[in-house]
Amino acid sequence: MKNWVARLPNVCCMYDPSRLTDAVTIAKFKSREELGRFTKELLATPCVERAKTHVVLAIIKEDFSARYALNKGRDRKAPSILRRRSKI
Repeated sequence: MKNWVARLPNVCCMYDPSRLTDAVTIAKFKSREELGRFTKELLATPCVERAKTHVVLAIIKEDFSARYALNKGRDRKAPSILRRRSKI
């Protein structure tokens, strides 16, 4: 099932999270009608019980490039900017 959804043209990312959610899908649409068709098609699939949809009103930052990577199972230290505590 997840592979079928991941291959849909509007799907940018698909994650297999822990906890109660089976999948998290990030997809982009040009219109609400396109989003509606996608959601209805997904819900019509027998193995999908329910879906929770969130709409993004504004993109604050979107960068899918990797900044640092895991080194063969050993965590590397995050860049110093990620280790600093916020003063806010």
